[in-house]
Amino acid sequence: MGIHKKNFLVLVYLIGLFIIDINLPFTISIGVLYLLTHLMIYRLSSKAVLYFSSLIIAIALIKPVVYILSHHELTHIINRVLVISSLFITSFFSYKNCKEREARIRERLLYINNIEQMLFKSNDEVRAQLIRVLGIMDALKKEETNDTNQVKILIGYLQNSAVELDYFVRSFNEFTSKIKSNEINKT
Repeated sequence: MGIHKKNFLVLVYLIGLFIIDINLPFTISIGVLYLLTHLMIYRLSSKAVLYFSSLIIAIALIKPVVYILSHHELTHIINRVLVISSLFITSFFSYKNCKEREARIRERLLYINNIEQMLFKSNDEVRAQLIRVLGIMDALKKEETNDTNQVKILIGYLQNSAVELDYFVRSFNEFTSKIKSNEINKT
């Protein structure tokens, strides 16, 4: 399984950010840089957003845990708690946005699939009936006008084709109405 270029860049950014964070004094807040990571992962899949959000929060937690063990300055700890809280909030909204985007993509694919089915069905059904009607019309042109039984049989075939074509057009209209109503209900 290969790693995508954007995922790799985010990972490199996080590693660099972690190195900077560890080497800077605790009094310098780089929480904004952690939050900027969400701009980088915004368009990734929900799985990647969840993964990177967890990683960002874990990295942001390392320094305060080490700091709490060695110092007890409350303002710096509160500052980092605010940063981590912001990370949780932005992670939640990033993940929610990804899930909504993926749902919209699935709906669009379903819509496209329905249209493809409709077009495939219409092509086959309409063409079959038209070919049958044209064949009957050719037979009527060639028939002797004296043989009324044969003409009546051909007219019966023509009527059957017209009824089948009418049935198809009605079912086609129902199908398109169902697709339209599904689209209206989703908006």
